Parts: sequence; structure tokens; C-alpha cells
Amino acid sequence: MLVANVNDYFSTEIFKGVSSSLRKKGYTAVMLDSNNDLKNELEMLLSISTQHIFGGIILQPLNTNLNLLEENLFNNISTVVVDREIENGLWSSVVTDNFYLEDLFTFGELEQLLLRYFRQMDYLVICIYCL
Repeated sequence: MLVANVNDYFSTEIFKGVSSSLRKKGYTAVMLDSNNDLKNELEMLLSISTQHIFGGIILQPLNTNLNLLEENLFNNISTVVVDREIENGLWSSVVTDNFYLEDLFTFGELEQLLLRYFRQMDYLVICIYCL
């Protein structure tokens, strides 16, 4: 999983849920942190795409420019985008409407809802990229 900033509580909580689910299936999750640096993010995406080490990536991008992402993340790797919307993107995404949801759930309830969703997904390998 490539996160925008490992110090962001939401990012680490998503990773915990993903990691727990993968471990139950016999896989290991890896977290990668772009540290809020677009250059780092793009370099990591290119590295992930070309090294063929990971079978998939969950991406919490800083950059939501579709063309820039497509240039650095090739279609040879399964990708899910979280916490961001990328218009006309080729990848599945998981986003929330914070204004709508804040009226329905407390933060802890929403967190559990998202974690339950990730646990139900059957991704083979998920990469979280941090530098």
C-alpha cells in the first residue's frame, strides 16, 4: 500500500485492516510512504510497476492527475485507489463522503465499516509503499 503520509491516522488504520486480512490468507502487506512528496510518489509507482515484485497495490495518491498516474503506474499491476477520486480512472476506488457520513456514524463506527469492507475483499497481494 502506497500512502500519502504514514503519520496520517486514517492511512495507518486502513493499512492495519488490510494487513490483518491478508495475513489471514497467508499474504504479507507492505506499507510505503510518499511522505507528502509527489516526486517520491511517482518514483515509487514506477518502481512498483517495473520491478514485478508485487501482485497489486492499494494506492492513496497525492496526485489525482490521471495522465500522470497512468505514466507511472502501468496496467500490469492490479490497483485499488483509496481515499481519493480519480475521474475517468482505470482502477477501482474506495472513497467516502465525509459530510454525509459524519451525520450517520461516529469516527470509530466509520473506521470499523471501512475495515470490514477491506477484510471482505479478496485481493491476492497488496503493496503499501513507504520511503
